Amino acid sequence: MATRFRKTIKIMPGVKVNVGKHGVSTSVGIKGLHYTFKPDGSITRSASLAGTGISSVDTIKKVGTCKRCGSKTTWQDKYGYCEACHDQLYVKQMQKRAGREGEPAGILYEQHGPVKVAVCRICGRSGIKAGIDKRTGYCKKCTAELEGN
Repeated sequence: MATRFRKTIKIMPGVKVNVGKHGVSTSVGIKGLHYTFKPDGSITRSASLAGTGISSVDTIKKVGTCKRCGSKTTWQDKYGYCEACHDQLYVKQMQKRAGREGEPAGILYEQHGPVKVAVCRICGRSGIKAGIDKRTGYCKKCTAELEGN
């Protein structure tokens, strides 16, 4: 049999602190409409019509756990990966397609005489026209593909 524990403390009109087995949450709002800020970072909205038995509860901000790295995240792809893991896996997939699998992260450079030229980590484009982003190491085209997914 599951054990439950909950204690609600009214701080002021419209603000309550709920102490439970899994942590402390805060509820803010009026009778019939309130928002609950949970200890895991998720937020729920509850609305009801008094005396009718009609109510609605929906999650505004959902926090999940990444299946790959185990971090808490508010964004997950359809496979349950956080944004960082999604990007890493997608980059690996694109590198494999382009025949550049296993190259290290960061900006890659090729030596052209006395000049070092930035090269896209995914497709291998280089030069000013490719527009290599110094932060990510991807060209404009690969960045657009990543943002499209």
